[in-house]
Amino acid sequence: MSSGDPNQEAVTPGTVKRLFILSMLPFAGFVLVVVGGILWFKAASDNNSLSCNSFGSFGAPSGCTHHSYVAAIVLVVIGVVIAFGGGMYANYYAARQVGLPLLGAFLNRSRAQQMQQTPPPQPPLNPPPGE
Repeated sequence: MSSGDPNQEAVTPGTVKRLFILSMLPFAGFVLVVVGGILWFKAASDNNSLSCNSFGSFGAPSGCTHHSYVAAIVLVVIGVVIAFGGGMYANYYAARQVGLPLLGAFLNRSRAQQMQQTPPPQPPLNPPPGE
């Protein structure tokens, strides 16, 4: 997709591959948020249905364990950061590496078509000297 302008870079297959990989970042963030949410619900359900009636050795309740929310919260926060940050960076990369070269090629092509469609200007008719 060369625009003919030496300052414009062509969109390469490597650029498209990097753009595809970057566009998967919001999806990966979404998956992390879903996994964190599942862990959060699991911890909440386990913490709300504890059976602490039986006592084990040393007077500690056996089978009465508390599930932490830390892993779930960390996964949700990291997922949101990756989803928004990755999405913004993917859009920036797409505009910078793909959009601008394509826009430049389109503008150069439309200018070339306009130049072909408009007739060249006619020189003014000067009367011969002495008239």
